[in-house]
Amino acid sequence: MNDTRTDRPLEIAVTIDDFVLWDGVPMPDETTPTDITRSVAKTLNDYGLAGTYGFSHTYRLENEPEQIEAFEAWAEAGHHLGNHTHQHAPLRWMPDAAFRCDFETAEKYIGHLIDAAPSKYFRYPWTCHQDRNDVEGKSRRTSQISATALPRSRVGSVISRSSCRTFAR
Repeated sequence: MNDTRTDRPLEIAVTIDDFVLWDGVPMPDETTPTDITRSVAKTLNDYGLAGTYGFSHTYRLENEPEQIEAFEAWAEAGHHLGNHTHQHAPLRWMPDAAFRCDFETAEKYIGHLIDAAPSKYFRYPWTCHQDRNDVEGKSRRTSQISATALPRSRVGSVISRSSCRTFAR
């Protein structure tokens, strides 16, 4: 049974999913994905959440390679990146080989930034991890994030000491 006392500290992990390139998000004039990413990163840092893991697809980089600066801004602010695939397509939509290729394509674009993180994480798009657990990127020693690290954490949640903060209730 879970401890539901209100007098104990609560430890939570914060991650950011489907961010950085802000696809489909209307932006004010003269505002770029990098500007917004820097703002989010700074806000997290201001609240003591340095080292937060972020997960974003890399598809937009095919036609807009200059957008890599948004990923770099996230890392430069002291946060980390994990692999979220290239196209962000659910695993069940493609054969294993195509999904592995999609994983590797994302690594081609941001692998150098993923390698800089203290731990390597992969988050399945659309939390489709239960369809085929055999394509976790084991060859890169990448861990699939699971719900086992903290009680009541959701599948896909990153649990990392660097992104955890204790709050009094």
